[in-house]
Order: sequence, then C-alpha cells, then structure tokens
Amino acid sequence: MASVFGSIALCVLALTLYFVPWGFLLDPYGSYLRSGDDWSKKGDYDKAIAEYTEAIRHNPRGTAAYTNRGNAQGYRTMKC
Repeated sequence: MASVFGSIALCVLALTLYFVPWGFLLDPYGSYLRSGDDWSKKGDYDKAIAEYTEAIRHNPRGTAAYTNRGNAQGYRTMKC
C-alpha cells in the first residue's frame, strides 16, 4: 500500500513541477510588478507602491514600475 501512495505522491510532484509557472523565481521584477498590480486593483495603494519600489530596485530601467508607482501615488492622494 505504501508504494501506491509513494507513486501518487511522485505523480503529484511531477504534475506540480510541470504545470506551475516557476518563472517568477527567475524574474523578480515581473513578480513584484504583478504583485503591485494586484494590490492596486484591490485599492491598497501603500502595498502597491512598496511592491513597485521593489520592482524598481530589481530593474531600475523598468519603466512600467515607475509609471504604475506614480499612478498608485496619485490614486492614494485622491482616495483621502
């Protein structure tokens, strides 16, 4: 019976490794950018700004992070 569970666990692990997009481990800029977008959509602009700032730290030439951070700062001031 243990070999059946071991085989199932191996299949689950193989499927996870195959289907999970692991690119975020190699691209921290994109990961922080997407996270900032998610926080911005939820209306939590302080967290979005922090995520965009981290994205800029990882890729200072990434213009989308600067633009999105500026937009989040603007939305944060309009929200008050």
